[in-house]
Amino acid sequence: MSPQHTCIKMIKTQIENYKKKLSIAEKLGDRVGEGAAYGSLGNAYKSLGDFQQAIEYHNQHLRIAKEQGQRGEEGRAYGNLGDAFDSLGDFQRAIEYHNQHLSIAKELVDRDEEGTAYGNLGNAYKSLGDFHQAIEYHDQHLSIAIELGNRAGEGRAYGNLGNAYDSLGDFYKAIQYHNQHLNIAKELEKRGEEGRAYGNLGNAYRSQGNFQQAIEYHNKHLSISKELGKRGREGRAYGNLGNDYDSLGDYQQAIEYHNKHLSIAKELGQRSGEGRAYGNLGCTYKSLGSFKEAIEYHTHHLRIAKELGLRGGEGRAYGNLGNAYQGLGDFQQAIEYHNKHLCIAKELGQRGGEGRAYGNLGNAYQSLGDFKKAIENHKQHLNIVKELGKRGGEGRAYGNLGNVYQSLGDFKRAIEYHNKHLCIAKELGQRGGEGRAYGNLGNAYQSLRDFTRAVEYHRHHLSIAKELKQKDEEG
Repeated sequence: MSPQHTCIKMIKTQIENYKKKLSIAEKLGDRVGEGAAYGSLGNAYKSLGDFQQAIEYHNQHLRIAKEQGQRGEEGRAYGNLGDAFDSLGDFQRAIEYHNQHLSIAKELVDRDEEGTAYGNLGNAYKSLGDFHQAIEYHDQHLSIAIELGNRAGEGRAYGNLGNAYDSLGDFYKAIQYHNQHLNIAKELEKRGEEGRAYGNLGNAYRSQGNFQQAIEYHNKHLSISKELGKRGREGRAYGNLGNDYDSLGDYQQAIEYHNKHLSIAKELGQRSGEGRAYGNLGCTYKSLGSFKEAIEYHTHHLRIAKELGLRGGEGRAYGNLGNAYQGLGDFQQAIEYHNKHLCIAKELGQRGGEGRAYGNLGNAYQSLGDFKKAIENHKQHLNIVKELGKRGGEGRAYGNLGNVYQSLGDFKRAIEYHNKHLCIAKELGQRGGEGRAYGNLGNAYQSLRDFTRAVEYHRHHLSIAKELKQKDEEG
């Protein structure tokens, strides 16, 4: 039997055993045992990706813990509910439950549970796009882990801090934290945590534009996942490698890796992972210019997100569909989908997603020739990324504004915005963004008939594209 089927079978066997324990506890009138069984069932269904069923069981656990006056169990049930709602993409509800978990942990002076609650709150705020708040909570988790001598918890906190700084665009700090997570994982001989640290390092290097380094770390994550027989993590590593090769412009290799991710997700019954793989395949086919195939894959992603009640995933799928329809030249349909993404992002309080939707709307209106609306939407995007402290997003917004002013024939204003993009890309060490900014500056100076400077900027762009082995940009 394949490892993936063994994994599913093991979880299903656990569920059968927990149901037997539940039945025995009910017959004996053992309410405490009944509550514990409900909690275990909730965790098992979460592992299967059935978050709604998980929530149902955790609510049963919570009800019994309250009835029995078990404050510790009540806190853990709140924490588990928070995790399940986080997985569903309902981050506001997740935060509400994690705060209740935190409150009980403080009341009971349970520092370990308090640290766990801070870590979970940090993850939820990161998902919402509030990275500064996320960092504050992860720092509190880190302080408690150090105080308790909990090296494993300390490592997880470093990893979470790395992810938050990556999202902020502070890649140097992200890499520093992920290396601290890696060192602790090696010290404790925790191969699973070591693999996660390698995966996170790969993501940070990809964000920075260092795709070869990203591939090296994602291959290390893949190797450890295979060694441990962790098929779910193996799938995620393939997905990350697919994104790396997509960024390099090696789309056939990207498609191969995304299909491996998809195959593993299907075999494990991981519907959310399947949806993500479809989304990634859609993005790669869009990059290839195969917009109809892209639409097909993004529609699969959308259907799964709706089926699972994953509103965040639904929003991302709408955004990706908008980008694919824009590639097809159907700008009105693109705007319709980007507006759906915008509505969901606002509903969920996802300021980062809201900003991306405004940016995509700006691009669609530019393609339509409605430059006034394009500028309006790009400025909304710019305001949000400034508010969130996302320097990378700020750079992209400046670049988009530069492109609109280029289309308007206001080349001097375009140069002003592209220089701002260039400055931020250099500050963050984003070589890919730096290359694109040079290319846009070359186009603007060419329009001004300053050919000497145009050639100079295009040569900078070419040099970076060759350095990064970005085939599309080099062409």
